[in-house]
Formats: sequence, structure tokens, C-alpha cells
Amino acid sequence: MDIEESFSVFTSYSRETTMGHTPCILLGKILTLISILIFSPSVAQATKCIERDVLVDRLQEKFSEQLTAGGLQASRTTQVVIEVWSSVETGTFTLVLTNANGISCIFAAGNNWHTHDLKSLPTRDED
Repeated sequence: MDIEESFSVFTSYSRETTMGHTPCILLGKILTLISILIFSPSVAQATKCIERDVLVDRLQEKFSEQLTAGGLQASRTTQVVIEVWSSVETGTFTLVLTNANGISCIFAAGNNWHTHDLKSLPTRDED
């Protein structure tokens, strides 16, 4: 199975199985995967992780997804970038973890993505 087939199989399976999971379950999965990535460098081969550029191209071309949010999870020994890719057009979303070597792994993917407007916090001048 080549990278293209692996990517398609994983995203199809993930989009079907993440439906209905609560944010707490997804957060637990994210923290578990981050721990695995931090402590096991060979996990990228086992989970069909690929170079970030290749993954980004696939997300944009196949699902019309764009980078929606992201952040850096850092410890004393390693750093992992966590990104949310989503599409208003297709309603799909993908959670991606990328290590310092530029290898990205899809942690979760699903359908029916929606966003909420966050109320802005008051500034010091408004207090």
C-alpha cells in the first residue's frame, strides 16, 4: 500500500469513527498520541505518518481544508505542533501533529465541523 492509499484508508476510517466522540475523549486521544510521539520516534513508521508538505497538499486538494488553528506543545526534550485543518465547504476536519523533523501524523478526522465565535475578553482599558 502506498502513501496515497494509506492516507485515504486512514482518513476514511477516522472520519467514520470519530463521529459522536466528546471533546474529552478526543483530548484524551490527543494527549496519548503526543506522549507516544515524544517517547517513541519509530511510531511515525507504524502509524503511516508522512512529511508535512505531502499531508498539507492532500488536505487542501482532497478535502478543501485550510489551517484553522494551531499551537505548540513543548516539553524539555521535544516540541510538537498541533494543528486543526477544516473546511467550511466540505464540513471536514483533521487534527494533525507534527514533530520537529517535519513528520506529520493525522490524529483524528471527521465530519460536520463547526466553529463558535468566542466573545473577546475585556482589555485593560475596558476594566
